[in-house]
Amino acid sequence: MSRVLDIEEDIRTIINSYPPLRESDPYIHIAIDAKGQVTFTGNLRTKVIRRVLIDSTRLVPGVTAINDAALYDDDALLIEIGAIIPPGVYLTAVNGHVVLSGRGPKDPAEVQKLVAAVAGVPGVRGTTTRFYRTAQPQAAAH
Repeated sequence: MSRVLDIEEDIRTIINSYPPLRESDPYIHIAIDAKGQVTFTGNLRTKVIRRVLIDSTRLVPGVTAINDAALYDDDALLIEIGAIIPPGVYLTAVNGHVVLSGRGPKDPAEVQKLVAAVAGVPGVRGTTTRFYRTAQPQAAAH
């Protein structure tokens, strides 16, 4: 049990010593088994931050394997979601929370469908829409 606690303490030190990782700390979940296998789940901002976490964890004494299959980064989420959104919709993501903005679908049912599709992407923790509507053209008075 102390081996697991030592590994977790070392990983927490890594997270707390690198400010971009520290910002994502509430969204990173760590599980360590008795054999020293570390499983990360949750969300990070960038691929670089993910790489720092994984590479640094490999150097922790007692770590025998790392499973990061359910550790997502916003960079990858934006690429995946970008393939399913219509033109005119813009994306931002922060630790897995996705904001859709720009010109969204006019039909509320289509907005719900889009939000459901985005929410279904693995790694998305939540969605917010901030669509704007353009004014409808007025008929000219004669």
